[in-house]
Amino acid sequence: MRCNDDAIKQSVCIYQAILADVDKTYPMRGGGGIGSIKGTSTWDYKVKILQEGRTDHIDYTVRIGAGGKVKIVGKKESTESHGPPHTPLGPPIRR
Repeated sequence: MRCNDDAIKQSVCIYQAILADVDKTYPMRGGGGIGSIKGTSTWDYKVKILQEGRTDHIDYTVRIGAGGKVKIVGKKESTESHGPPHTPLGPPIRR
């Protein structure tokens, strides 16, 4: 696929590059998996990975180089905590 032919092909190539990077580099294999991948601008994307009690965020900046190859040029990781754990049938556990 030529990633610089049109906007749809470009998006598909960018998503594939991001998914390959997450698969290769993200260490936590449990949890709820990938919750979303969202383009926030032409070259910036946000990935949410769902874990118990938190969401891990990975912000990517990409470029498409010569020959249509996607290159990840920036990557920033952060974590959002969701507070105390909940029991399956009740309110939050008080500690």
